Amino acid sequence: MSRDMTDDNKICFVTCVNNETLYEKCLSFLKQLIVPPNITVEYKAVRDASSMCEGYNTAIKESDARYKVYLHQDVYITYSYFIHRLLKLFEERTIGLAGVIGAQTLPESCVWWESGYRYGRVIDSSSGFLLEQKHRLHLKNKYEEVVAVDGLIMATQYDLPWRADLFKGWHFYDVSQCLEFRRAGFKVVVPMQPCSQVTHVCGVTELAGYFEYRDIFRAEYGADILKFQFNP
Repeated sequence: MSRDMTDDNKICFVTCVNNETLYEKCLSFLKQLIVPPNITVEYKAVRDASSMCEGYNTAIKESDARYKVYLHQDVYITYSYFIHRLLKLFEERTIGLAGVIGAQTLPESCVWWESGYRYGRVIDSSSGFLLEQKHRLHLKNKYEEVVAVDGLIMATQYDLPWRADLFKGWHFYDVSQCLEFRRAGFKVVVPMQPCSQVTHVCGVTELAGYFEYRDIFRAEYGADILKFQFNP
């Protein structure tokens, strides 16, 4: 969808769904968010997607919303003013993509959470227990530029195709999209968060296919990692 066809007063929450119970709970939290005046909210559930990238590209084709929030079906946005804060952040048009947690560097493993320079906060159960992750919360700026954010929730104000040609599963689509935005000249950021805005009830990460897509990621973005990551 071309940029001149987008609705600048609409936000769309996009979720790939294969568990209706989880999505109904996710949706119940979305519908409790406070919506600014003159903003229209759309909820798009993509079912039977073959991959995360394919599902998200479907949403780009079907929604004219300028602002899109891509979130997992087991993510619950608990901060009532989430939309307000996101739209305020996106007043800076050089910011293309934002997440709640990410990293300024990618280590040799290409696993963002193994970076020594992580930012943001989220409550999640990736450790097997529901705990809050908090990284470098002393930020003085309203956001920190990062090389990648976690795919649990990714918000954009521009439509760039997700690399479904490369990532045909459920891993590395998020780091890939961050680098696609960097390639396009946009900032990828983690905003300052006075409290955790999101709870991710994900359980321990399923790694089937993970290293296969890590190798694909390295082949495509190896030079970009050196070019785009920060040196704190």
